[in-house]
Amino acid sequence: MEYFNAALNNVCALSIHWSSDCNIACSYCYIKKDKECMASLNQKIRKSLEDGSYVNNIKQKFAGTSSVQQLDTISLWGAEPTINGPYFKEFLEEMQNFFPNLTRWMFSTNAKVGGEKIFKYFLEPLLEYADNNNHPLSLNLQFSLDGPAWINDESRYDGATQRTRETMLYILNALPEDSGLTVRFNLKPTLDVSYMKIMCDRGIDAFNEYYQFFQNLHDELTEAAKGKNCAILGGAGVPTLVDPGDHSKEDGQILAQWIRHLKDVDRSQLPAYENDYLLYQPLRGVIKIAEEQGNFKHIAPSQFSCSAGRTEVTIDYLGNLYMCERVSKNLAYNDYRSILDTTGSHYDNDLGQKFMKKMWSHYGYHLNWQARRLLADPVIMLAAKAGEINSIYFHSTEARTLLYYSTIGLYCHVGIEEDLTSNIYVFPFSYARLLGNGAIEALIEYRKYEEKRHEQKSSSQ
Repeated sequence: MEYFNAALNNVCALSIHWSSDCNIACSYCYIKKDKECMASLNQKIRKSLEDGSYVNNIKQKFAGTSSVQQLDTISLWGAEPTINGPYFKEFLEEMQNFFPNLTRWMFSTNAKVGGEKIFKYFLEPLLEYADNNNHPLSLNLQFSLDGPAWINDESRYDGATQRTRETMLYILNALPEDSGLTVRFNLKPTLDVSYMKIMCDRGIDAFNEYYQFFQNLHDELTEAAKGKNCAILGGAGVPTLVDPGDHSKEDGQILAQWIRHLKDVDRSQLPAYENDYLLYQPLRGVIKIAEEQGNFKHIAPSQFSCSAGRTEVTIDYLGNLYMCERVSKNLAYNDYRSILDTTGSHYDNDLGQKFMKKMWSHYGYHLNWQARRLLADPVIMLAAKAGEINSIYFHSTEARTLLYYSTIGLYCHVGIEEDLTSNIYVFPFSYARLLGNGAIEALIEYRKYEEKRHEQKSSSQ
């Protein structure tokens, strides 16, 4: 394991493969919902939390490294992290004692377990530790909420929208006014192309309704947070796109049409969005290219990070290390299923270790995107020649560059295909269809519109 030594001295943020099961099945989720597989693997995770082996594996990996002193962030990932909530208190104490400068925690939830359980299992231990040890902590609590009920309930379950709202308000109301824990709320809406089509068919009123829903929720959460050590971040939801998706040419055309509608949204009723784009995720690549004027060497690697943010390595219950939390669960679910079917033996996967040996360094999973640019060109040109994406991508090097870097900025830089094949040279062809049928042009026009809007606002002040 010598190839890990230098890398493990650079870790400031660690993600935990905390659970493998989920209490709902979102229609667009990329995790295969094989309940038998997910539940079986989650039992092993729970057993490792109960007998202490999970914690011991983490300690053994990091013992003697400088990361023990410099690590400041831990995030919990799943499927749904809250289903293993009863194990958090002891895990928190073990991690805080081992990593003395750990101050930030994060997890994302669908909120189905409700505010009472989330507060009891997660908030109470964090509050207690922060206050009893005079050690200020922060919790970034991300809620998956896709929009009004006609979107969110349809893609999740009946009553999901109201359940999430009630959960957030319960937590805010239960927070003490003075504590050593800072809580940051964040909303993460995912918008499937099928709902974009509905919105386009219904016209601008559907767009206004969508963004007004998040504005109203933002206002309600902000009011409930008054006097509390709590910030509402992203309370006005900015949608992300389905990852990884199996996008068609038609999907790309719908996305382009949807983006063009954004200029007509009534901004006067959306003060929480005043300084934000109404869609940002696929703009990341375009914006950075425009800012750097083609000097890609200076594009920040973190520009292409997912909502896990500063995560630099993921560890599972066996002590296996992975590039990111998504790689860990994809390899886990798929390999565990095949092993369960063929041999009945327990899950023990070393693919992540082999992959890490090839790729590892500080932010190592971001370092190959410039080289891949050359490999992507023939794929993009063939797609254009076949009529799968617009013909400009066959003729224009600049257009191919925009498409490539926008794809990277959209989906953790290469997507699910790389995760499943452990191949650093896979180009996400599905995403080329999504962005290469007018969406890039629509994004550029939308960005110009937002810049002009801000210029006019500045000049009028």
